[in-house]
Amino acid sequence: MVLSHSILAMSKQTQYFLFYLFLLLLSCYLFLSGVINLNNTFLGLPVPVGGFLAWSILIFIPIVIFYGNKSLYQPSKKFHLFYRRIIFLILCFAVLWLFIGYVFAGNWRFNFKAQEAFRGSESASMYFLYFTLTLVIVPVLIGIALRIHNVVAGILSRKS
Repeated sequence: MVLSHSILAMSKQTQYFLFYLFLLLLSCYLFLSGVINLNNTFLGLPVPVGGFLAWSILIFIPIVIFYGNKSLYQPSKKFHLFYRRIIFLILCFAVLWLFIGYVFAGNWRFNFKAQEAFRGSESASMYFLYFTLTLVIVPVLIGIALRIHNVVAGILSRKS
């Protein structure tokens, strides 16, 4: 009873943040634990379950960063708006990640091999790897930079 009352007392932003954080952690657990066979297809689609789980993780990371920072959720300064736009751009690329991977690999399993044509080649795999790493690292760096900005702004406002 107390738990349900405390959940209702939370702001909507906090509820969203906790929900998406839970989904992110669950996706990471399923992807990394090997509980399910990641090579099986999902609902008869040609994409392996591991591809869907990786896709969900890439989508949840910017969402968790967005809802975890009030200054992104309700921007009050120019740099908050700048960070918000970057998070939205990363989210758009994360949503398109599965299809961009198909363009690079030429298949839904993201198998690359040594060949001369770019599509499905080892060089295409490097570009796809860098693209994927960017989708993970940039939101995390934005979250860290935003926290640093907020701490510095708080210290400077106390001195004034």
